[in-house]
Amino acid sequence: MSPEQEIHERILRTLRFRPKGMTITEIARALGMNRNSVSKHLEVMQVAGQVEARLVGNAKVYSVAQRVPLSAFLCFTQNPILVLDANLTIIQANDQLLRHFGRTKEELVGQNIRDAAIPAVSTPAPSLSSRVSSGSR
Repeated sequence: MSPEQEIHERILRTLRFRPKGMTITEIARALGMNRNSVSKHLEVMQVAGQVEARLVGNAKVYSVAQRVPLSAFLCFTQNPILVLDANLTIIQANDQLLRHFGRTKEELVGQNIRDAAIPAVSTPAPSLSSRVSSGSR
């Protein structure tokens, strides 16, 4: 285990014993570390989804994250899932979707969903006007 991972584990162990959370100063004192170092580690851990921060007055109070990171969720679900950005560009696809459609991540990630040729989402639905004009309702 790398030194950074060890520090992250120590921080997580410390926070588990304080479910209401701790400030950076409290964590630094409990671990015998520099406050600035603890702050940088907590920022990295927050981005990774390991800890959550909330403002209490002027202080940030950190606690162990209760959410599951999206990447972990995608690995464990049995449903095929695509993650799109606001422009409908594919930014992630889970293994179940790739297996189901016989595609690789390299083929899909970065493509617009309309151009990806995934039948379930890229086959155009008939427009309302064509259904009405053909007599079906």
